[in-house]
Formats: sequence, C-alpha cells, structure tokens
Amino acid sequence: AAVMVIGLIGGLVWYFLIREVSEEELIKEPDYEIPESLGEENIYLDMPDMIISPQDSKGRYYLIVKFDVAMNDPGTAQDEMILKPWKWAKALNFVIDVYSNHTRGELRTPKVKELARQSILEEWNRIIGWEYDANLEALGELEPPPLKTLYYEKYVIQ
Repeated sequence: AAVMVIGLIGGLVWYFLIREVSEEELIKEPDYEIPESLGEENIYLDMPDMIISPQDSKGRYYLIVKFDVAMNDPGTAQDEMILKPWKWAKALNFVIDVYSNHTRGELRTPKVKELARQSILEEWNRIIGWEYDANLEALGELEPPPLKTLYYEKYVIQ
C-alpha cells in the first residue's frame, strides 16, 4: 500500500510540476462561450437600506435588506415606480410586510430568502402594471416583465 501511495504522489508531482507542456496546450483558447443571458443589464442601484423587525424579534433583533433591481424595460419601470411616490411607498411597504411575517430562524434559511425575493419581484411587477397571462405565454406573445430580477446587496440579520 505504501508503494502505491508513493507511486501516486510521484506521478502527481511529475504531471503538475516536472513535465513539459506542449506549445499547443499553452496557446489553445478555452472552449467557453459567453451565455446570451449575461449581456449588459440595466440595474437600478439606489434602493434604500430597509431595517425590518422579524415576527419574533420583540424589538431586539432586526433584518437589514437592500436590493439592486435589474430591469428589462428601464423606462417603464422608472416612470411607473420611481417617479410615482405612491407606488414607491406601496412597493417598500410590501417588502416590510413580507419579511416581518417570518421569524429570525425562517429568515436565515435560503428557501425563505428566495421565496421572499420572488414574491417581492412579482408584486413589484404587478404594481408597475404588468400582469402574467398564461394564454399569451403559450402563444409566445407575452412581453417580459419590466423588472427582470432582484439581487440582494445586503441581507443581514442581527
């Protein structure tokens, strides 16, 4: 067994440290294609830090959450959400409602964190005026929602 281990270690040392690499391996470009979905995104970065008390906190604990918002249609999203204070207030209030309905333990789980993010995204798109229609989606005529996704910039439970 010791001879096998020494032989394996010697082979690894030779392969990674001693052997000469051919010119073809050094020049060869990696076989990687950039996915189309990684194109430039319009991202709104000016969301406020929100301080929210979880359901079981009794005022002693809090969650700090902040989003970056990726937009499919920045014109509509900004006109309907940012420039209309009543919709902006409604959207921020929904965030507070979502997170304050969970306990600290639930807010630490990735499942609840992702479900909350998705429900906020759906509600914000609804506030802007976009509605999901399964019939239009089946026909391929459903326009993408104005808000593409939300990215957590901060998510701290203290």
